[in-house]
Amino acid sequence: MEECYSLSNAEWVAVLGSRFRDYRVAMRLTQQEVATRAGVSLPTVRHFEQGRATNLSLATLLALLRIVGLLQNVEQLLPSLPQDPSLVFQQQAKTIKRVRK
Repeated sequence: MEECYSLSNAEWVAVLGSRFRDYRVAMRLTQQEVATRAGVSLPTVRHFEQGRATNLSLATLLALLRIVGLLQNVEQLLPSLPQDPSLVFQQQAKTIKRVRK
């Protein structure tokens, strides 16, 4: 986890761009095919893969991830906040009613 914070944003762009290129090549897709399918320009794909896309929008990243079948991993970037256990207990306590004889 600490390793994540040791990289700058620019370094992360380079890492993710390189990984994206690996997926694209494994799927036997050209940069042009990816650009066309994702609805982005060819230079955008090139710059991302070269680690030079420092202003890549989230929408563009999502479109690129969709092409290589990794869109489902976005959920891990910002998962839903888990419910506070004390709130769950309070809710359960409110719903439990004693039956008097």
